[in-house]
Amino acid sequence: MKERSLLAFTLLAQLAVGAFVTVGALGLWAGITEGEPTVLLFVDGALLWVALAMALAMLASAFHLGAPASALRAVRNLRTSWLSREVLLMVSFTVLVGLLSILRRSGAGSSALLAGVAAAAGTCGLGLVYAMARVYRIRTVPRWDTVRTTASFFVTMLLLGPLAVAAGLALGPDLTQAAARAPLLAIALVAAGGFSAEIALGGRGVLHTVRGAILFAGLVLCALSLLAAGRSGAFLAAAFAAALAAQGIGRYQFYVVGPGRPL
Repeated sequence: MKERSLLAFTLLAQLAVGAFVTVGALGLWAGITEGEPTVLLFVDGALLWVALAMALAMLASAFHLGAPASALRAVRNLRTSWLSREVLLMVSFTVLVGLLSILRRSGAGSSALLAGVAAAAGTCGLGLVYAMARVYRIRTVPRWDTVRTTASFFVTMLLLGPLAVAAGLALGPDLTQAAARAPLLAIALVAAGGFSAEIALGGRGVLHTVRGAILFAGLVLCALSLLAAGRSGAFLAAAFAAALAAQGIGRYQFYVVGPGRPL
């Protein structure tokens, strides 16, 4: 149960941060290019899903503690504990995303306030992913205490988050194909880099072989999306499923098979 809750927490949180960064970039692009209003409506809806993913991640992290009521006490050692910083950043990111969603939907607040809240949320989100990695950079487990752990957490963020947004763009009935084309192309490029990075990390064993095949399939799907010039979001929706499966296997290896296994 402990390992499953950690697996769910890390994947959901990293997905949420990656999705928030992607949605923020999408919102900026729509504002600068004066894109279709449907894109901005999609951003508003996506923020709710990011908040929901973080709420589920927080729930999973509480189960990991064994005694959920002790979660608040985990923030007592901010000066010395990366776990305390992780908890604070997790709560801060979730609250700020929720606040941003409320402000956007209600039309309250100036553009400067919205930009400030969004920037603070993004900073907390990226800090959260870094803190999550630092929790495992401990000297007593040398195979965890490597830059590879940190890099893999951020690669997971850049894979799951953007591809989740791409799946939403592809399945969103209110978005025209023309409105989604440029974002889908950009996400395909980012995801292709993420798949390539994970393949390069490699590993040995049957699970690594299976995971490598899934990662390669995801890379091919991104390439097909690029060849289609963003006209088909189905490729990236399938790539999201591949990324989720591959990262799930990787996180299982990390927590269950043995400490320090590549993610």
